[in-house]
Amino acid sequence: ISQISKESKISRGWIYKYIGKNVEEVLKFSLEEYAKDFSNISGLKIYNNEKDLLLYIENYTLEMIKKIEDKPSILKLYFTEHDSENMIGKIIRDVENQSVDILTSSISKSFNLDLKTSRLKAQKVIFMRMGALMLYFSKKKFSKDLNWQERFLEDQFSDLRLLIFNNLSP
Repeated sequence: ISQISKESKISRGWIYKYIGKNVEEVLKFSLEEYAKDFSNISGLKIYNNEKDLLLYIENYTLEMIKKIEDKPSILKLYFTEHDSENMIGKIIRDVENQSVDILTSSISKSFNLDLKTSRLKAQKVIFMRMGALMLYFSKKKFSKDLNWQERFLEDQFSDLRLLIFNNLSP
């Protein structure tokens, strides 16, 4: 805690009072805040129309690409730890559930769907996006085609639009 205090120029008393009394609590707090920031939990809101919701999903997916390009290990961490029972896996799942909850409300309101159907669609959106990000970065690593990125993203966004707009079965 002393080293964190020195590096951050925040008093140990403040850290103990607001963040945690030991290294594990501070680590948990830090991981939760990073996961919320990465998932844009504070920026998520409930959208009331289809156009704004889809635009948000597309724009934030592009933002996630930038974040992963800055810190590529975050995608590997997500996929390797998602189902683990450790603190990291629990935080990933908790933040993901918060994202699904907000997206569920947006889909329900924007498309006038029941909550059960909306939740299944929200989960699919999250899972499709994370899968698309994995494919994107795998392809980026090995592709010699310099123009594939735009086509790839348009295909992914088209799939997301179909999933939500066409009222596909959950």
